[in-house]
Amino acid sequence: GKGWILAASPVLGTICIPHGGFTLWRFQPPQHRPLDLRAAPTLSAARTGHRLLPGIRFRCVREVAEGGQRFLELDTGEGWAFDKAFGPAGAIRLCQREQSLHTAKVAEEERPAIPANLL
Repeated sequence: GKGWILAASPVLGTICIPHGGFTLWRFQPPQHRPLDLRAAPTLSAARTGHRLLPGIRFRCVREVAEGGQRFLELDTGEGWAFDKAFGPAGAIRLCQREQSLHTAKVAEEERPAIPANLL
């Protein structure tokens, strides 16, 4: 990890609220190739036999960050995707988080208010 973040403060109370749903992602690779899903959140994990096709939107129920990579567990149970590929030119983004109107509304409603004197 790169540090710590406070989940609560004696002055503010709750600062961070765990996300209790899913996040929406789109698999949009620069090259038009499918992505083989993994059985665990690591690139060396076995492939599940399921694939994401370019342009597909999917729901993620859990995210795991490991070694500069974000692994995304699909809500279908088919396996784990990952958001980047690394090559000679550096990191290449494969998956992009999207925000539906529903998730935007939930995020706004769950966001705790910050007292004006602390802004």
